[in-house]
Amino acid sequence: MTLCIFLEHEPDPVHGTRLQKLMVNRSVFQPLERPEHRGRLTCVDVPFSGPVDVARAAAYVWAEDVWNAWAAHHDTVRSWLEVSGLAAGEPS
Repeated sequence: MTLCIFLEHEPDPVHGTRLQKLMVNRSVFQPLERPEHRGRLTCVDVPFSGPVDVARAAAYVWAEDVWNAWAAHHDTVRSWLEVSGLAAGEPS
């Protein structure tokens, strides 16, 4: 759900922790079947030193790779965000 919010709704990152708490408190979800392939990138592909903008860009590439790996569940995740009132990507 977090990947969907940040990649498709582009909220202000300052809301990240609050959005995460709201998702947990408004839980409408159940475990999803993991995809056979979870993407080609890992957190190791995100640099932990150097310019922040480079790390941020790499983190978004990693996130998009993971989100794409879960494509079979995109509609389900989007519906959970809708039901939980978080589809706009901003806390209410």
